[in-house]
Amino acid sequence: MIGATTFSVGPQNANGRIDAVALAVEKPDVHGDHVRCRVTASFTASAAVVASKSPGLVDSVKDGETGLLVPHGDVPALANALQRVLADDALRASLETRGLAWSQTFTWDRCADEAYAVLERSLGSNRVAGAWPLPHAV
Repeated sequence: MIGATTFSVGPQNANGRIDAVALAVEKPDVHGDHVRCRVTASFTASAAVVASKSPGLVDSVKDGETGLLVPHGDVPALANALQRVLADDALRASLETRGLAWSQTFTWDRCADEAYAVLERSLGSNRVAGAWPLPHAV
C-alpha cells in the first residue's frame, strides 16, 4: 500500500478556496492512478499544484506550466516552491488557469475516442474482410 500526502496551503482566499495544494508520496507508485486523480481534482478546483517528481505526479503535472515539480523527498524544495507560489500572484494565477484548462481535456468522449483508436490499431491487419466495424462512441 502506498501513501499519498496532500497539503492544502494558506487560508482560504476571498472566494473560499485554497490557493495552493502540495502533493507528495511516501513511496512512489509505478501506476500512480490515485495520485493522478488528486492532481486532476486540484486542477479542477483551480488550485496551484506543487508536487514531488515521482511516478504518477510527473505524468500529471507539467513542470512550470500546470504546476511546479520538486525533487522527490526534498522537503525544503517543496516548502520553497509553495512559498514561491503563494508569494507570486502572477505565477499562481498562471498555474491555476493552465491546470484547470488541462484538467478539462479529460472527458469521457476523449477516453472513448482514445480507447477506440487503440482497438482499431490493435485489430489492424488482423481484421477479417467484411467484418463489422467497431461502433463509435455516441
